[in-house]
Order: sequence, then C-alpha cells, then structure tokens
Amino acid sequence: MKIILKILILFLVAFYWEFFFSRPGWMGVLSPPLPFLIILFISLKWKEMTGAMSGFVLGGIYAGLFSEPPGLSCLSFTLLGYFAGKVAPFIMDTPRIVLFVFALCMILLYHFLCSILMSIFYEPMLQLRFLSAVVGGAVFAYFHPLLERLFMKSRR
Repeated sequence: MKIILKILILFLVAFYWEFFFSRPGWMGVLSPPLPFLIILFISLKWKEMTGAMSGFVLGGIYAGLFSEPPGLSCLSFTLLGYFAGKVAPFIMDTPRIVLFVFALCMILLYHFLCSILMSIFYEPMLQLRFLSAVVGGAVFAYFHPLLERLFMKSRR
C-alpha cells in the first residue's frame, strides 16, 4: 500500500509541475516530460507489464490535461513503457551515464513516435526536442538512485 501511495504522489507532483508551470520560450524547449520519466522509472523497477499499464493510464491523463488525441498519447506511452521494461534487466545497477543515455534515447524515441503517429492520423509534423531529451536524461540519471532508495525503504 505504501508503494502505491508513493507512486500516486510522484504522479501528482509530475502532473502539477507539467500543468501549472507554463514554459514559454527556452524553458519550454528545455523542460523534460516529467510523467514520461516516471513511466521510465516504473518500467525499470517493475518491468514491462507494469510499465505498459502505467503508460496507458498516464497517457490518458496526459491527453485529458493537455488536449492531445487520447489514443495517440495512450499508445505512445504504453509502447515506450513496455519497451523500457523489456530493456530494464540490461541496465539495472549501471552507472548514471548509462541511465542518462537510456533516458535520452527513450525521450527522443517518444518524440519521434508521437510525430509519426500525428503525421499518420492528423497533420504532417516532425518534432524532435533534443535539448529536452538531454535535460530529461540528466534529470532521470540524477533522480533514479534517489527514487530507488525511496522505494527500497517501503519494502521493509
């Protein structure tokens, strides 16, 4: 029960940060998608099915809050949560630089997948936010060990 409460608190903090702090100009370019970083953490911690389920739920919430097409957000978050869970056994207990590169690649893949899906179903667009991916990778690499310790204490 403590684990679910901690995950819900993380989700609320991430969505609060995404929704209430508008980021005009360079701040919008540099801000990482925090709910997606939480999906990456959940996928690494509890593997692919939990990552896919959390991706689906967060994709629906994200679509509702930010007026994005709900099916596309759910699909992209679910696919990347599942893929991150499949990769998880290979990058557990690795240095932070590996976590940085992993998060960087996953965020770029997320932007690419969203652009492809939007191009197929709506209007052609290609949007890769490399600076956002770099910042997101750095944030994920910094906070991943801290979150691991937070969730290890809840098992005792």
